[in-house]
Amino acid sequence: MPIMNRLDPELAEVVNQLPVLYLTDIPAARAALAQIYAQIKPEGPNPAVSSADHLAPGTPGNPDVMVRVSGPPGRLACCRAWSGSRAAVTC
Repeated sequence: MPIMNRLDPELAEVVNQLPVLYLTDIPAARAALAQIYAQIKPEGPNPAVSSADHLAPGTPGNPDVMVRVSGPPGRLACCRAWSGSRAAVTC
């Protein structure tokens, strides 16, 4: 079944508005994405979300892991952790 048939109708409406990116022309694909990001990127940080970065100790012999905790101001609720190419989210 095509993925568009499995999307929530509200998401499908947004996805249908996105341009098709041809990865055979990487500079053109990057330029198209930059235009999309410029249209949807809000000015400045979102006042409804606060975040704080921390370092968590890595396992023995491995580096520390950067952890970003995000949530409503005054109540940090979600934790995103990166380790190399892996990411984890806990809320």
